[in-house]
This record gives sequence, structure tokens and C-alpha cells, in this order.
Amino acid sequence: MNIIKIFPVLLLIITTSLFAAKPPYLSVKPASGEGAYALMKKYKLSTEGCNLKIFKEINKLNDDLKLLSGKSYKLPILVYKYNATSIRSTIGNNDWDLARAIQEYNEDLNKKGLKEKDYRKDNVLWVPYEYLNCFDSDKKETVEVKKDKEYPIFGKKYQKIDVKDKKLENCVYYIIGGHGGPDPGAQGKYMGIHFLRMNMLMILP
Repeated sequence: MNIIKIFPVLLLIITTSLFAAKPPYLSVKPASGEGAYALMKKYKLSTEGCNLKIFKEINKLNDDLKLLSGKSYKLPILVYKYNATSIRSTIGNNDWDLARAIQEYNEDLNKKGLKEKDYRKDNVLWVPYEYLNCFDSDKKETVEVKKDKEYPIFGKKYQKIDVKDKKLENCVYYIIGGHGGPDPGAQGKYMGIHFLRMNMLMILP
């Protein structure tokens, strides 16, 4: 067996496998007048931290993030060929919560008309870059912060809250409510003294 003849073939196979393992980014054209932040938010992507950084890098944008009309741009969304078995085996990650979040993401964008077909029908799976790369800690945290939460106390129209991140978790807020205009806001008396502004200390869980 001639090793010299076999080596180039093996090198080609290995190189092809490596490139095939790296999925491409999704390319889209922004709507007229649509900026970078609006475009990313439309596709339910974070506009902060490493996600914004990779968006700038893959599109070679300056800090002003200026987008040109009619030009296609890459979004930090990896396009995988779904293997028709499972999301976990498709992306090579056995995290069930992560797979569930990716499934919900694809279903949501399909319902909104941003993704033409269900990933189980066209075998095209969209995976946000941030789900896999933008958290140094446990990837489950990535999944958790991307889920919407509902607070019925705000009423049906506003009960669904889109949680962007947990940067302010366990922070203490000093809120000054009210003002001295036509609507004075909160009013009260303390030791016989009338005031138009009440201060409130709030600690988030």
C-alpha cells in the first residue's frame, strides 16, 4: 500500500469533515430603515455582550453598526442541517434544556413568518450563537434567561415579559417616584410635613 498516495485522500476527508462540521451563519436583508439593533431584536437576539461583538465581526462593521439598504448581513444564528432524529444529536450537545429552548426558538420564528418552514419539514435548524457561546458559566443559564415569563398581575396585554439577561439580579434599587408638575405623583405627610415625592427602596429577588 502506497502511503504517499493515501495521505492526500485522508487529508481531503479530514479537511472536508472539519468544514462540514461548522455551520454557516444566517444571512438576511434588513427592511428599509431598519438598523442593526432592530434587526437583531426582530430575530429575538440579544444586542449586548459577545452576541453584539460577533455580529460586528462577521459583518465587518464599525462601532456605529450602520447597515446599507439592499445589502445582506449575517446574523449570529447558526444554520444546521437537522438530522431528523433530535436537536441534541444535530448540534452535538446533550443538554435537554438547551435543545428545548432551540426548538421553541425555531417554532416561534416560524409562527412569526421569519422562518418559512418548520425545521422538522425542511431539516433546517436555526441555533442562536449566544445559546452556545455567550455565557462563561453553565449553558443552562443561557436557556433560562431567554425564556419569556408571565406575570398576570400586569394584565393580559402586558403580562408576558421578555427576560433579556440577569445582570441586575440581586441588585438594590433606589427609586424616586413622582414629580412637581401637574401630576405630582406620590404624596404624603411625615411628622406633619407635606411632601410631593416618596422614595422607595426595592430589592429584586
